[in-house]
Amino acid sequence: MPGRLAAWYRGVVAAMARGWGLVRLHPKCRLRLAAINGVNLRTGELSSTLSLRVTNVGREPVVVSGIALRHVGSTKESYLPARNLPKRLEPNDSVIEVFDCPGTLPTDAVALYEYDTSGVEWELPKKQLKELLRHQISGSDVGDKSRSH
Repeated sequence: MPGRLAAWYRGVVAAMARGWGLVRLHPKCRLRLAAINGVNLRTGELSSTLSLRVTNVGREPVVVSGIALRHVGSTKESYLPARNLPKRLEPNDSVIEVFDCPGTLPTDAVALYEYDTSGVEWELPKKQLKELLRHQISGSDVGDKSRSH
């Protein structure tokens, strides 16, 4: 009987140790990317810009390295010339990149993402990317929604 109890105890301890290892491996870094076409996020003014905000919504600091685009049907990527990157973001900290030229996004873009120093890519939600491309093609601003009320 004591042998069975010891074996059961070892099994429980081993399972708890494995579970703790998985919890510790869970990434504590999380970044959120938001974009808006036609509004300078630094000044709040309407202009022909593309503004991107990268926010660290995780529990650990992370170094944001750059911003890039992935194109339809290829592994080809375009890196956007960021002025404020690389930058270390503490939890709840953010950085804003403003691209002054209109028509920054190619129409064949399927992903807009930022990447950190560990190589992890954090994508802009597909729905928001489609909206950006649609407004870019039509020449209207995404900011029109907030001004209509």
